[in-house]
Order: sequence, then C-alpha cells, then structure tokens
Amino acid sequence: MKDLVPVGVPAIDEVMQTVTKRLHSERSKIEYIQDANVFAKFLIERGKTSAQEITYVDMVNYQDWLAVNQDTNKHRSRRRINRMFSVARQVLDIHKRMGTLAYNPAEAIDSLAVDEDASPHIALNKEQATALLAAIDTSTRYGKQEYAVMSLLLRTGLRRAECASLKVKDLDMDSGHYIARVLGKGGMNSIVKVPVDVKNYIQEWLDASGRTVTLESPLFVGFSRGDHPTAIQINPKWIERMVVKYASKIGMKRFTPHSLRASFITLVLENDATLIQTQYAARHKDPRQTERYQRRKLNLNDNAVDKLSFLSRRD
Repeated sequence: MKDLVPVGVPAIDEVMQTVTKRLHSERSKIEYIQDANVFAKFLIERGKTSAQEITYVDMVNYQDWLAVNQDTNKHRSRRRINRMFSVARQVLDIHKRMGTLAYNPAEAIDSLAVDEDASPHIALNKEQATALLAAIDTSTRYGKQEYAVMSLLLRTGLRRAECASLKVKDLDMDSGHYIARVLGKGGMNSIVKVPVDVKNYIQEWLDASGRTVTLESPLFVGFSRGDHPTAIQINPKWIERMVVKYASKIGMKRFTPHSLRASFITLVLENDATLIQTQYAARHKDPRQTERYQRRKLNLNDNAVDKLSFLSRRD
C-alpha cells in the first residue's frame, strides 16, 4: 500500500495510521487511503499542508469539489461523496483529539442527503439470475470454479472479499446443515448457511481441480494457461472481473459483485422470507439496512391497496 500513502501533506500523513488502525479489512484500509489521497490533492492545489491552515470554508469547498472526479470528469454519487468526505472529517478529528486543532473545521458540515430507502446497487430478477448462471460453461475446470463462486455469492449473499478468503476448512457442518465460517465486515466471525446444491457445485469444482488439498488450502484459486489451477488463492478482483463478464453477457451494465448481494436480499424477500430472516442471513445489524436492498417494494400485482377490496360497492 506504499504507493497509496499521501505524500507531502503532513496534515494527512501524520494521522492516517491512527485513522486506519481500527479497520479490519485490508480493502477498507486501501479505500480510506485512496480517499485520503484525494483530500491531499485538494489541499496541495491550495498550497495547504498543515492542519491549522484548513478552514471551515475549505471543507465546504472540498465537499463541493468532490462532486466531480477530477481525473475522469465523471460525477460522483452522493453516497460516494459522503464516504470520501467522512475520511477527511476523521483525519481532522484525530488532529483535534491530539490537540493540533482547537476544533474540527468539518464537524458542522452536514452530509449530503441521500435516499435512505433505496440501495444504489442493481438487483437481478428471477429470470436474470437464472440466465446469469446459465451463461457459465461448466465443461472446464475454470468454468466449474466460476459456477461454484457465482452460485455461492448469489445464493448466500456473501461479500466478494469473504468468498475470496475462504479455505477448505471453512466449509463445515452444523446441526445437519452445510455452513461456511467467514470473517465478515468489521472483523466479526459469522456462520452462513450453504444450500446443499451449492455445496455440491463446490465439491464438483474441487473434485475436477486435480489439486491436492488440505484443510488450510484456499477453496478457490487462480489459474495458469491451459485450464490449470494453481495453489494461489484468488483475489477479490478475480471475482469482480468474472461478475462483470457474465453480467455483460446477459445485458446487465454497471453490475458489481455487491449487486449479487443486493440480488440475494431482494430475491429472498420476494420469495416470502421475512425481513428478520433476511436480516440475519445478510448479517445486517439493523433491519432498516436490509429493507433498503428491497428494490421492488411497489408490487402492483399484490399491493396493500388490494387488501381492502371487500369495501368495493356491490351494484
């Protein structure tokens, strides 16, 4: 992560280790440092390097400046802006706690309003989910691993980093059910139920791989030329490339691995899982977070309005 560390801006360099200290995920640490680099770029353009030089007006201008990615000229979403701004706010808050600043100049600046009732992620419907899996050619070992990974993500709601880090020992049995033991968001250990058929897809991949595996072996691995599995654990980027590849085959754009998680949550809710069941399966702390993923709440075929049809006048 050396190339991601902000350079020449003591206001950021001096506290980033403290800011990232409590982050358990390496991916989160990288994202925080990337966002800190953006803040550093903003400060460098204005000739400000020390925390004491940063004012309330600077932070208001920074929030506005974040609206457009200066490298690509593309507009950022409000959620993205809020996340990036929160990193800058934390940097300044550490300075305040250290006594470098008397107050945090970003403290009184509100986050941008976003639609809290909707997830920004695309969710597949039944037909699209079926087509996504059908697009994978399982006649090769590579295809068998792709099918196992895609099924695991879509059928359990695992995050891509959780899936990529799985080892053979993480697949287990509990009370007669197949499970995966995962290190989830925030460093929490979790148990995720794995459907029998998905466990079979994983076993088909392991059997076909020709690998000599131990309990410590990675469950999913990279490949060398000619459909040859290696012993090296896959990177979450491998999952991202795979998901984008097959999503494009069924005409889905702007589709990400997290869209599979959004699809899982949406589809189970639409197939009569309760909100509480879905919350626990998704491992959300708050049911309101789960509900935001339900992308098709307005069901005109089975709507609350229809429940009072008994009041219809009988002529």
